[in-house]
Amino acid sequence: MIHRNGAAILAAAAMLACSGLVYAQDTTLPAPATAEPKTPLMAALDGLGIGSALADANISVFGHIEGSWTYSTSNPPDNFIDGRAFDFENQDLTLNQLMLAIERPVEVTSDKFDIGARVEWLWGADARKLHSTGLFDHYDGTPENEFDLTQAYVDLAIPVGNGLRLRAGKFVTLYGYEVIDPTGNLLYSHSYLFGAIPFTHTGVMGAYALNDKLTVDAAVTRGWDDALEDKNSALDFVGRVTYTLDDKTTLYFIGGTGPERAGDNDVHRSAFNVLMNRQVADNLSVGAEGLWVLDGGMDNQWYGAAGYVSYTLSPMFTLNGRGEWFRDEDGVVTGAANTLYEATFGLAITPLPNDRWLQSFVVRPEIRYDYAQTPFFDGGSQHDQWTLGIDAYYAF
Repeated sequence: MIHRNGAAILAAAAMLACSGLVYAQDTTLPAPATAEPKTPLMAALDGLGIGSALADANISVFGHIEGSWTYSTSNPPDNFIDGRAFDFENQDLTLNQLMLAIERPVEVTSDKFDIGARVEWLWGADARKLHSTGLFDHYDGTPENEFDLTQAYVDLAIPVGNGLRLRAGKFVTLYGYEVIDPTGNLLYSHSYLFGAIPFTHTGVMGAYALNDKLTVDAAVTRGWDDALEDKNSALDFVGRVTYTLDDKTTLYFIGGTGPERAGDNDVHRSAFNVLMNRQVADNLSVGAEGLWVLDGGMDNQWYGAAGYVSYTLSPMFTLNGRGEWFRDEDGVVTGAANTLYEATFGLAITPLPNDRWLQSFVVRPEIRYDYAQTPFFDGGSQHDQWTLGIDAYYAF
């Protein structure tokens, strides 16, 4: 398998979960700063007399906390639910993430330089699966809650043409519809596709908006989930084209290639990823993802597709769903060649959507069905499994 094998439970938030789909780990160039309501943490810092000074310097301090519980209707060996990225522990009350970040975003324009940065620390059970090579990878999976430096980069805005943003350091991947941050996902559990791509890269990335519809990102990095050390001595490339078809539809085309195997500079892994998001109506969004990865040629590959739907019933309730097909041709991701299917239905509940301090508190129960062409679940003894899950998160 590749790197993703599969305390209070009140956690985090973001009104994104109730307003439609989100997509891609890192969106297009940031717009100029506008006045927004202060996050709970920044408002608290105001009380200490430092919040305004930070805001005047365009510096934000923010974070989230997430807790969860998952129940499998079968009896997985060692209470390990096969095929999951983060929610693999059966009947275990889990503190998934406590994240704290400090950021100064850059304003990318055609007429001035700007410099910014972001440092993002995460503590919790999910950190066990996030470690990159050479950075906190000395952990062996215990204890359950660990630290991870998920992002640490410097941004430079250069007034060339429409404005160029250069980013150097460790940053989340361009691949994927779903993201590490739970406030950016519709559902608590993750897709198989999320477990088949990298989490982070370390390197240099440029982003340039050709016009108001087309943005290009390109990065040279150490490789998939490599940080202070590299699995080999070669670099890889990843790029993305973002096309805004209209005010309701956005398309992403992502691709990359480079040697990813330990100690091997010659065998390349190439990945192709297509994402789509469409706001069909004020209360209805749909999305889709396609992924194809070739590792050393056509005989070693994995690929799949997923579709998403989100329907807002009211400011308090949003229905979310996902359907997915995933083929692991040679067992690189799941350990043995197989075809997997899953359907997940969930409800995002924002109990107090109009409360200044608690509007970013969200609870997400879900039900999920998985089917494998070859027995895969419960230690390889069953074709299918049902799971019930719930998480809660709070963005501060």
